Amino acid sequence: MNVLLIDDDEDTNFLMGILMKKSQVVDLYAIQSNATAALDWLKKEEFKPDCIFVDIQMPDMNGFAFVEVYEKLFVEKFPQTQLFFLSSSAIPEDQEQAKKFRSVQGFITKPLNPKQLQEINVCFHKEPIQPSSPVCFISSDEVRPEYRTPPHKL
Repeated sequence: MNVLLIDDDEDTNFLMGILMKKSQVVDLYAIQSNATAALDWLKKEEFKPDCIFVDIQMPDMNGFAFVEVYEKLFVEKFPQTQLFFLSSSAIPEDQEQAKKFRSVQGFITKPLNPKQLQEINVCFHKEPIQPSSPVCFISSDEVRPEYRTPPHKL
């Protein structure tokens, strides 16, 4: 699985870098510290991300604004890419707003752990969730039953 992380927090980026390096499900990953840089990175097509984790609260452009631009410019270019909001904010309004985006598959409260990364890998290898379907919310306590299968190696 190829992953793009968009987060302005250096500590989160450091820890996610370690998690992805040690992960057995991540093949390639890139970390961008702001949404504008991430959009520029996507234009260059360094690699096709299977999964994008995007923080909500960022200074230059918040995660919701990033997804709006992503859906206008990149959703057709990367139709299988799944987006997840990765945020320290568990505000119900943010979770509701996340459901409005067709490309967003879930809302994950930081920090992301190895088990969640494996579950997302399983999500990626399933049929994409249709826009009318509920958002796949993943937390360490609750994973949708259909995703509780052993992860498979790429």
